[in-house]
Amino acid sequence: MRSKFAVTILAATLVISALGAASASAATQAGNNCVGNDGVDGITFVGLSSAPGNPPATIPVSGVISKWTFNVEPIESGFYSQALKIFRATGAPQQYQVIGESAQGSLSSGLNTFTTRIPVRAGDLIGNNGLFFGEPFVIYCETENPADRFGIFDGNPTLGSTATTADDAEGFQIPIVVFIEPDADNDGFGDETQDACPQSAAFQTPCPPVALSTSTQVKKNSVTIIVTSSTAAPVTVKGVAKLGKGKK
Repeated sequence: MRSKFAVTILAATLVISALGAASASAATQAGNNCVGNDGVDGITFVGLSSAPGNPPATIPVSGVISKWTFNVEPIESGFYSQALKIFRATGAPQQYQVIGESAQGSLSSGLNTFTTRIPVRAGDLIGNNGLFFGEPFVIYCETENPADRFGIFDGNPTLGSTATTADDAEGFQIPIVVFIEPDADNDGFGDETQDACPQSAAFQTPCPPVALSTSTQVKKNSVTIIVTSSTAAPVTVKGVAKLGKGKK
């Protein structure tokens, strides 16, 4: 029996996240703006607290570190390098896991900027180690401010390993600032500079076009609209159905 519903879709809006543009937002910073003025061999540092006026020592948001800076007083270029290391507390006293690290970045005098890609969580901590003429050598800041504090590991804990700080010291910090981008689709790529399709974890290149097809099933008490997309994407359908006798 034919339904009394005479269906006309007067308006339909298909909202497809794969085609939308990501909203712009500035990267979140963490670390310390001090200038590296001393160094030592055979150890690795982790920043524990920073003096007021600096970004937070603890990474404040989850996301992806896409860039980091290292500030150092005048040095001979090409002889020194430093690597960013990211530590996560294990819950045991003074014990941390190395959850990320960058490549060694060759240093010149002043502010050095390096790109990287390290997924992080809120609460993670920033550390560093480095080389001088290929031998272990880590650069730090002597600030003399008791609010600046770092922990000290013997040697260089490797990625994925856990290590316990042998000591900590006040009046010292690490001259590193990291830049954390959001990661809406949790694919490990920063949404602002590394991921051209932040709406889908399947793509980091620009989002592919999405082809849509629709069909309508009309029954006595319902109207079903079926939408098929060529690529997985959330879709919202809005419409108006005429019910007859002026009703909608």
